[in-house]
Amino acid sequence: MNNQCRKMNRLLGILLVLGTVSAHAAVRCGMTVSENVVLDRDLYCENSDLGYALKVGVDDITIDMNGHHIFGRDLGIGIQGKDVKGFALMGNGGTISNFELGVELTDSSAATIKDVMFNKNILAGISSQSTKNDIIDHQFYSNTFSYGEYGILVGNNFSHNQGLESSGHKIMDNQFYRIDINIGLYFSANTEISNNFIWRAQRAGVVLVSSDHNHIHNNQILDSNSNAIEISNSSSNNISGNYFDGGVFGMFIVTTAYVGGCTPADLSEFNQVTENYFYHFDWGVYLRTFSCGEVRTNQVTNNKIYDNDVGIYLSGAVRDNDLTGNGYVDTVTPIFDASDGNNDY
Repeated sequence: MNNQCRKMNRLLGILLVLGTVSAHAAVRCGMTVSENVVLDRDLYCENSDLGYALKVGVDDITIDMNGHHIFGRDLGIGIQGKDVKGFALMGNGGTISNFELGVELTDSSAATIKDVMFNKNILAGISSQSTKNDIIDHQFYSNTFSYGEYGILVGNNFSHNQGLESSGHKIMDNQFYRIDINIGLYFSANTEISNNFIWRAQRAGVVLVSSDHNHIHNNQILDSNSNAIEISNSSSNNISGNYFDGGVFGMFIVTTAYVGGCTPADLSEFNQVTENYFYHFDWGVYLRTFSCGEVRTNQVTNNKIYDNDVGIYLSGAVRDNDLTGNGYVDTVTPIFDASDGNNDY
């Protein structure tokens, strides 16, 4: 009996090894992945005619890049995870580069992407948008993004899709370098953006459009070409404990009309901007309405606004905002108020 057990164990071990080797060898450009896989080599997918290097075919699987690289030729998608749930991509230092999108997660939920380097992906490193399903609970940790239009883009495809939800995401401990818009939330809510390092944003470090109840804290955004943070038609967000240094606008809180014209929803209200550092900007905090809406009842308090040309600028229908308790050092004009509201400072 013991001899039979030993033979069975030996056979099982051989089968396990063969199975592992088979899983490694099966990973190739243009493959639809339907089970957990570990890459054992780089993938050069410049000539794939399927539009992607790898496609996620089922829910709840993991692709471990094992430190390897997936290269494209400025076309298509590195890893496509459309309409799946629970997909995990573990980079372990691997790179996805030279695609239009590094990872596409359209209509997908609960993805985890960790420790992947995204380089020179033209439109976005990670793009997750909804066209027919909710997108919830994505987690993006410890990734590195360089060059491209977006680092991480999450939301309802730049417009509100009735009944669809984008919420509950975590974007934490990532690094960004020379991205146009590093983190973009569109019609998204209840997302945590924390402990990210953003250097030399070409347009903005973080952009919120019609996105409410998000928490942005403990991030560093340095040497922006334009803006550290843009908040448009967005309410009840908490922005606290961040360090912003260098650029045109430290924080941009505005309303504007979209394609359909002005609506009652064109508000930026009840945002809390507290205990942040705004250094070396033309305008530290900029509150303004463009064409319609109101910027009202926001709390911009207890921030350090140092070495700016203008500390806080207000213009248009900017009303009933609390701007007290801020510290201004070496700021030429602490408050410039051209609004028609009743603001407290």
